[in-house]
Amino acid sequence: MPRKKEYTREIHIKRLAVILNSNKKLCNYCPAAKYYNGRWCCFDLWTNPNKVCIICGEFVGYHPRYPINCPCIKFGYQKALDITLEKMEEEEYTVF
Repeated sequence: MPRKKEYTREIHIKRLAVILNSNKKLCNYCPAAKYYNGRWCCFDLWTNPNKVCIICGEFVGYHPRYPINCPCIKFGYQKALDITLEKMEEEEYTVF
């Protein structure tokens, strides 16, 4: 079994880029999930699973009250996508 890593903002951004560049629908895939499958993340991959959703939420500008409150639920798909793309540009990641 591979060693668990700490989920960080940098890992989140890199994994978001993979999802967005693969033309997958953002709200059907979680950057923290194993193979990005499913809508909810796979907490057993990370040493800090309780911070995974917080890192994701803070990336798009809010602090989720409940761990499973992804940006797609908070904002709806299009707004979550728009905010994510804007933040990715700020981080100088090329998407699409």
